[in-house]
Amino acid sequence: EACEALDYDANGVWVTRHKAERNDARGVTVQEADLLEWTAERQYEVVAANLFADVLQQSFSKIRKALGPGSCLILSGVLREQWEETHAVAVAAGLELGDVKKKGKWVSARGGLAGK
Repeated sequence: EACEALDYDANGVWVTRHKAERNDARGVTVQEADLLEWTAERQYEVVAANLFADVLQQSFSKIRKALGPGSCLILSGVLREQWEETHAVAVAAGLELGDVKKKGKWVSARGGLAGK
């Protein structure tokens, strides 16, 4: 199956490509892109986002459009003190984050479309 990866940082793109090649991961497309400017051209089974809370919050409506019924959303990289606001913005965008893990100063979560 195909996998698409985006990173705002050129070095992040290089690292992702290198790791995909080293692990013989086939069908991986990696591109340098600004998520705030990106538009989903299809729906995905899994969307994983390791982003700063402010970028994540601004992107929830785009992420929602990229999810289909039964799709999985995985979030990480949210600071504990930013979680409540980030969670509220996600819910307002029509997302549900039911499996929340807090470890040290970090929060990760798994969910998908609300009510799906």
